[in-house]
Amino acid sequence: MVSLPDECLLHVFCYLKSRHLKCCTQVCRLWHRVGRDNTLWKSLSVKRWGVIVCQYDADNWFLYYKKRSSSFLHFSPSPMHLIQEDYHHDPWKLLICCILCSRTSTPQKFDVICEFFSMWPTPSDVITGDPCVMKDFISVLGLQDLRVSSSQECCRGFLLTNWMEPIELKGIGEFGNDSWRLFCGWPEGPHWTLLKISDRTCAGYHKWLVNYHKKQEETQTTDIKNARQQSSGSSSLNETESPVDQLTRVAKTRTQSNSRKIQKKRGSPTLIRRSQRLQKQQNLTPKISTQCKMKGKRNGDVISDRKRTAGTTLRAFLSLST
Repeated sequence: MVSLPDECLLHVFCYLKSRHLKCCTQVCRLWHRVGRDNTLWKSLSVKRWGVIVCQYDADNWFLYYKKRSSSFLHFSPSPMHLIQEDYHHDPWKLLICCILCSRTSTPQKFDVICEFFSMWPTPSDVITGDPCVMKDFISVLGLQDLRVSSSQECCRGFLLTNWMEPIELKGIGEFGNDSWRLFCGWPEGPHWTLLKISDRTCAGYHKWLVNYHKKQEETQTTDIKNARQQSSGSSSLNETESPVDQLTRVAKTRTQSNSRKIQKKRGSPTLIRRSQRLQKQQNLTPKISTQCKMKGKRNGDVISDRKRTAGTTLRAFLSLST
């Protein structure tokens, strides 16, 4: 595929998803140049967010797509069960979710928001949709006039403006901005552990997330220490072994020890075969001895019969000679 012209590569890349296309751009310089083509990423943007994307004139469509996509790689589901966790993979849906679920406590908001995205799946559908139908649909949440107008303005700004943070969009406050920074992120911002969260709900999730990853790092360090302690006595250990190799080796030793324990309980196949062989030998040895004894008896009987017949013939011959 390296020898193919650029037009053929573009035609092949059009069938790929965005995450697969990003991997292809890291193969070689040719694929990197072709994979960053503006027409390719513009078509992906239109396919994902609708035809209103064509109204925006972007210099670099790759950055346009990247900025509006999720870059949060350390997401972990929390015991808090926040609604933002269901839409962390799509920043647009997360922002609209924050508009629809803010200042409401009805338990039906999860189902209403899910059905809302099934009826209007892209920002272009929300912008071109009928506001009256949307108001009737989300009337259970309350403040439907404000929510529908804010959602349409937010979608229009999301697609057609060069925003840096979502708080610049209409209808997005601290709750939506902190949710976007936590669940979607932007690689040019500060590290996620150093974020300053002002919203109370998002701050609770941020605190839980930091503690969760600290525990994960502690478990990894303890596993590495245990691996080093186990390997200190063996002379065949490579001193330049990476932590990943150490963790894999520890996992292998654990599986081997577990398999040995199971074999001890059940009995290993080699021991079973050996015991069966010994049992066969013990069962065969008495049979062989009895057969030998019976054969000896039969041989002795035959010899004694021959002696008797020889003695009688000799006595008869002597009697005749006299």
